[in-house]
This record gives sequence, C-alpha cells and structure tokens, in this order.
Amino acid sequence: MDTFPFSIRFVLQQDAPCAKNYSRRNNCADIDCPVCSHKGKLHVDYEKNVFRCNACGEAGGVIKLHQLFSGISDSKQAYADLARLRNELPQSERSIKCSDQVKQNPKVTYIDLRDKVYSNLLSTLALSEAHKKDLIKRGLSPDFIARAGYKSLPVFGFCTLAELSLWKSCNVSDFQEAMRFWMNVFSKNGGSCIPGYYSLQNEFRIVRRKNGYFVPVRDRLGRISGMQIRYDALPDNASEKEKEMYHKYSWFSSSEKTTGVTVTGIETIHHVGFDPKSAATPEIVYLTEGALKADVASELSGGKPFIALIGVNNSAQLKNELIYLKDHGTKKIHVAVDMDYREKQTVKKALDNILGIIRETGLESLLLTWPDSYKGIDDFLLEYKKRGGKQDILK
Repeated sequence: MDTFPFSIRFVLQQDAPCAKNYSRRNNCADIDCPVCSHKGKLHVDYEKNVFRCNACGEAGGVIKLHQLFSGISDSKQAYADLARLRNELPQSERSIKCSDQVKQNPKVTYIDLRDKVYSNLLSTLALSEAHKKDLIKRGLSPDFIARAGYKSLPVFGFCTLAELSLWKSCNVSDFQEAMRFWMNVFSKNGGSCIPGYYSLQNEFRIVRRKNGYFVPVRDRLGRISGMQIRYDALPDNASEKEKEMYHKYSWFSSSEKTTGVTVTGIETIHHVGFDPKSAATPEIVYLTEGALKADVASELSGGKPFIALIGVNNSAQLKNELIYLKDHGTKKIHVAVDMDYREKQTVKKALDNILGIIRETGLESLLLTWPDSYKGIDDFLLEYKKRGGKQDILK
C-alpha cells in the first residue's frame, strides 16, 4: 500500500470538518457521500486509509477522497494541495477573512474579489488567432468569445500581470500601498481567495502553465468564480511520459506553491444564458458537463440557460444549486451529459447520481439523447447547425 505524509483522517479534517459521523467506532467513519449524497453511506477506514460508498460504490484512498471533496481532477495536483494544507496553520487559524476591504464593505464577497482580479487579468491578455479559430470551429461567435472572456495563457510577464490585476482590483490609487495591502492578505492565508496567484520574494505572480486558453467559470450573476485551462493538444512526436501526464483541462490553481491557494471551496458550477438582472430563474434549465461545452451549447441553441458541472462526478454543490433554482422559478432540468454513459459504467453511475439529486429536490427531469456518433450536446448541435437546421430541437 502506498504511504503518504498525511492520512485519510487528515483529509476529512480539512475537507469535511463538520461532517456528521454515523458510526460509533474510533477506527472508522460513516459520513455523507460527496458523490451520491446518500447520508452515512461513505465508509472511511482510518487504519487502512481507504473509503467506499455503500450506495454508489465509489471507492479509493487518500488522494482520491480529497479529489472528490475538492473537485481537483488531477491526482498530482491533489497531492500537492494536501501537502500545502499539511504545512499550513491549524484549521481554526486558516479561516482568515479575505481582507479589511471586505470588512469595510459587507457587500463585497470572496467571489466579488475573484471576479475583479480575474476580469482585470483577462483584460490585459490577448486571444491568439489559433485559439480564436478553435473556439469558432466549436460553434462560438466572435461576439460571444469576447463577452465570455476567453483569452490565451501568457508566456511571459507573470509578475507584471499579477501585480497589475491586483492593483486594479483593490481600489487603492498608490501602487506601493496596493502591493502592501495584498502582501498582507497573501501572508495571512496563502493568496486569500484567488487561486492561480501566489507571492514570492515580496512580489506577486501567477502560475506558469503550458500553452492553452482560459475558460472563465461564472456564477448566476455572471461573476467569474474560478477559471479552467483548456490545454493545447500534444504534438504528434510527444513522448509517452508527456502523453501519460497530459490532461485536456485543469483548474487555474496555485496549490503547489507555498503561498498559493487551491480551488477548494469556490463555486464550481458554471452558468450561461441566465439574466443577471433578474431574480427569477428560467422554467427549464439544461445541465451538462464542462464550462466550454455549456457555452457552446447555449450559443448554438439561441442562448438557452445551461449549468455545467466541472467534471461529471463533481456534484457536491449540485443539490444546493438545484434548490436555489427551484425556489426562484425553475421547474424542470433537462440533462445533457455525454452519450458515452451508454458504454462507460463510471459515467453511467455519475448520471444516475445526478438524476437522483434532481429527484431529491422535487424538480422534474428529462434525459436528452442524440445519436451515439456525437459524443456531447455541443457536437450534436453544431452538426445540426451545419446541416441548416433552424428548428428549436431543445424542447
């Protein structure tokens, strides 16, 4: 069995400190499952450092459990995040308020600050012609691409970009005063609420990543809650190691840095097609996986409202989201996950979990299907458009 400098008990202390333990033994815990949400069904063995859900069958060890709670898809990134958490202050001391700015203005929240910083960062970046062509090829219009904020990853200027975006986001006119303000925030809790940023030798930086582009993840009000990265495809001559390490997507996170921060705790459900000025939500809302896929599907369907899980198994925030939608006017959820659920048992299990959560909230659900030759709803709608289809096929 692999050993780690942290135990599965440590994972629960960090990710689910308030979770109710339904078991009466000291060497294990039975808590609510973060995958299927069944109460008391996730059995965690402290001695063996493993877990298994007796309802949905999800199982694994230390790293995987942290991935399920945190939404971090890459196991190495999850390991780095746990290592960072292990070296931080105790949990009671890590709940630092975002800044005096929040105290002075109670209407300013963590997501407001993230939205400001990320928006200011994106405003200084460009979108390469190759990335723009890729997005248009997927079905997005140039106008939508600009409004959504898609931008290519920078290849230099990581310190300048970080400091400029922070300066513009804290309402302090003097640059040095602004940097002192943010240094105080960063020194207290590792970048506060801004994944992807960190401090080094009295300077601020954003993490350097491989070539690709940013995919902003937005809440119902259109604020950027976090950012995904869509990496460029590997070249044909890529090594086997490069292929093994390659992932199409990752979160914009600086969890591997000493003063960086993970995406744990941020709002991870993407919204597109919602009216930010209206408290009412649409009667029918569509649900899919992936922010980019949701953007394309909404654009190709004439602006229909979509919510997107970032990872089909990342449903921890779904129930609360659906309850909010129901309380504000939504009556039905049309589920549009990839058609490979017919072949992959893990995707089928995730779909069943999603449908179960929808039923628990009392909302109606409809599972949308299309020919197996098109994997996602975005692929199907794009082909329909290419063939001249003009009817509204999303009912």
